[in-house]
Amino acid sequence: PLATLTWENKTGLNETPTTDTEIDVSQAESIAIQAKTDTGNTSTSLDINVHATLDGSVWDTVEYAPFNLGNGETKTVLVSPGVRRIRLRLDVNNGVGYVTAKVLVRT
Repeated sequence: PLATLTWENKTGLNETPTTDTEIDVSQAESIAIQAKTDTGNTSTSLDINVHATLDGSVWDTVEYAPFNLGNGETKTVLVSPGVRRIRLRLDVNNGVGYVTAKVLVRT
């Protein structure tokens, strides 16, 4: 399955996407996330933070798999499977963030 998450006009830390989605990865053999900046983005430093839960209720307070994205960049990362669910958060380190992330879970 492929999930698409977007953030528009964000300026803070720990920003939720427009539709906050918890993605079931309990049966995943692989997880790939591709993020890109969108039109309107002025930030030169965006952190995509992957949070995980083993039991579906207690979420990481420290990122499971963080990565950084600059303005005009597209980046794909692989995330280790083995957790029950993941969710994504965005830290906008400067400027205004407009980002799209696609999450591909292969079972």
